[in-house]
Amino acid sequence: MSNCIYCGSSSSPGSHCSNSPIKTHVSPQVGRCSYCGSSSSAGSHCSYSPTKTHVVLQPGKCSFCGSTSSPGSHCSYSPTKMHIHGVGTV
Repeated sequence: MSNCIYCGSSSSPGSHCSNSPIKTHVSPQVGRCSYCGSSSSAGSHCSYSPTKTHVVLQPGKCSFCGSTSSPGSHCSYSPTKMHIHGVGTV
């Protein structure tokens, strides 16, 4: 488990964090949602994420939808509307 990017705690993503702007711990981990810790697919519903979808750090895949499409091409799940690889947060 990685540490929260806002406070450094090893607490679970989604639990309360007073330092975070969304008031929950955010911990990017390969294969898990940075906002809730679930192993659910990127792009499926997440009530903790600011985009309301799971944001999952996955090598070679878009963090917002899980597609292997080229970075920069259109992605309806990404806040920038482009596929972004290698990020774990919004």
